[in-house]
Amino acid sequence: MITRIIKENGRIDFNKPGYQARYDMEMDAICRNSRVNLADYFLVLEDLIRYCRQNNVPVGPGRGSGAGSLVLYGLGVTMLDPIEHSLLFERFISKGRIEKGSLPDVDLDFADQDIVREYLIEMYGEDRVRPIGTYQTIHTKGAIQDAFRHLYPDVHFLEVENIKKLMNDKLGDEKDEDYFEIQMTQNPAFADAMRPYPLVHDVIKKMVGLIRQQGIHPCGLAITQDPLDEFLPIRWSGKRSAIEFSADDCEDSGIIKYDVLGLITLKYFQSCFEYLKQEAERLDSPGFEPPLSLEEIPLDDRATLDAFERGDTESVFQFNSDVAKSILTKLKLDNLQDLSMTTSVGRPGTMENKQHLAFIRRKNGQEKATAPHPALEQVLSDTYGIMIYQESVMMATQILADFTLAEADDVRKAMGKKKLEVLLPYKEKFIQACQRKWPDTTKVLDVTEGDQIIQITWAEHLWRLMETFSGYGFNRSHSMSYALIGYHCQYLKTHYPQEWWAACCKNAKDAEVLRKYYQAGRRYIWTPSFKFSTDDYYINHDFDGETDEYDNDVYGVVIMPPHAVKGVGQGASTEIYKVADAESFEDFFNRVKKQRVHKNVMKALIFSGFFSNFNSDPLELIKQYYGLRKEPVPDEFQNLEAWQLTQLKHEYLNFMPQDFREMYPRLFSACIDYRQISNYQAKAEVHIVGRVKKRIERKTKKNKKYANVLVEND
Repeated sequence: MITRIIKENGRIDFNKPGYQARYDMEMDAICRNSRVNLADYFLVLEDLIRYCRQNNVPVGPGRGSGAGSLVLYGLGVTMLDPIEHSLLFERFISKGRIEKGSLPDVDLDFADQDIVREYLIEMYGEDRVRPIGTYQTIHTKGAIQDAFRHLYPDVHFLEVENIKKLMNDKLGDEKDEDYFEIQMTQNPAFADAMRPYPLVHDVIKKMVGLIRQQGIHPCGLAITQDPLDEFLPIRWSGKRSAIEFSADDCEDSGIIKYDVLGLITLKYFQSCFEYLKQEAERLDSPGFEPPLSLEEIPLDDRATLDAFERGDTESVFQFNSDVAKSILTKLKLDNLQDLSMTTSVGRPGTMENKQHLAFIRRKNGQEKATAPHPALEQVLSDTYGIMIYQESVMMATQILADFTLAEADDVRKAMGKKKLEVLLPYKEKFIQACQRKWPDTTKVLDVTEGDQIIQITWAEHLWRLMETFSGYGFNRSHSMSYALIGYHCQYLKTHYPQEWWAACCKNAKDAEVLRKYYQAGRRYIWTPSFKFSTDDYYINHDFDGETDEYDNDVYGVVIMPPHAVKGVGQGASTEIYKVADAESFEDFFNRVKKQRVHKNVMKALIFSGFFSNFNSDPLELIKQYYGLRKEPVPDEFQNLEAWQLTQLKHEYLNFMPQDFREMYPRLFSACIDYRQISNYQAKAEVHIVGRVKKRIERKTKKNKKYANVLVEND
């Protein structure tokens, strides 16, 4: 069945070198291991992806190690050819791992998780599809808090907090049940503070690890051939049910977990393609043929890579952090592989050893690429001698110490989860085998560790390097998948900016996200206006830009709807659009439904400048509004100064950056926008205090406003 579907899809050319052998190897592991036939699992995934694509439910390219499977690629579940991009199937599945009890786990992203769950229930039956349960257990500090509350209720909670603050941070390899005892024996300050409360000491060990509360896995589902309640306990809460087992318990029982993950970026893609389709239909021109699906986007676009190099990555998945931007602006990018490595070298493990700087120098040809041992030169050649991916660590253990694939995978997992009890035996085995196979690794090296220089053997140094990289590293398949999503974002943003920013703003989950998008794409975005707005975000390609703020070099602009104004909902937005042909403010007032467009909505619209085509003075408009209502104008709107009007405007257009020079002209009269500094003569003296990067408004207990402001300088 799998082979038939793959041949029908035609995504794999079996005549190309290596493809038939790779396919046979994968099918051997999938269908002919000694524990479980995974063919049904793959077919369920294929059917689900096929349904989503046929019903316009956006699906991601497949994240995690599953992207390394040629079979999944052939079935259309993933989007990257694993042979073309050097992705390992063994990181996803191997016979050894399956026979040891480890089942595969394919992470799939969807724009709408609910639609996917509903389809699976409809397809396989509600009694055969259930979410997986979760458990929150009591940890040491929580146990201390609970014990004091019940055993010593007279002790103030702040005193308990101060006692907990005396505890040292838990090491990665410490078990939670041992953490309290270690602190009592090795932390004198904590032990002295706890001495007056012996009852707490007695109950902590009994409490740690107990279940505090149950939950439901946000994306994990179990799908079985027979009704689940025939062989697994089911938990009910009202009409909702879940398997009583956790994800690990399900795997131990032979139940495969299906991860149905939600990714909002996919909604951006969906909306962007809808806008592009509308524009293509409007123009109806052979010269305008935009991509209408992710598969149509070319992966070798130079303009897209140039945008990455400029660090112009706001709204770009995985690349919009300051760390990613700082690396990108120093790199010369050639392809998707380079982007994949960029997402990985920005991880804590690599940056801790400053390997991200070495990567930049080596990628740019400023430093020779050298592997940490000559035996690793070949396997690390495409990553410039740096163990960037988890697969690098796995291959290193196999080459240096002849570890089996199963052992290499055990080491990778134990390093990632910092399981010291698993790593210690493997460390000894690795060092001994490495020194036996490669006698030069017995050499003692001077190695910098923190502020000290220590002496260790070359073999131990290699082990420590692997621990550092593997502790935070991505697997290559996952990194490539994420890089692909980021590349798709950047391509659409670079070539179709109006459609991209419209999609981003339309799907922004809150005002903070919308603020970021507006600031990054403001040259393409027009604030809500009665003259131009509809009841949703749309692109006006005939917009003439009536103020100096509008960039006349931009073809078309994104028009924001009324509900982008704080306090205006979608329902009010729809009612406003119904009377969009109103010829005056009075005409609008008389025709619009007051139940939806009530007093608070009108106040927000007036002070945001929404009705500026009728009257640009909000004070005159507010007087007219209350006059039409036959009510007196409230005192709060009497005699407002210019700075107060500006403040009100920004309060309702809360996605706009505040211009403090406009609000407080006397205070900031000598200041200029940092973006205008380049226009000054080279010899002019300019004092730069910094730039306001982030501003968070808060309220005191007495309901007085204040703000936390983050000022950034170089």
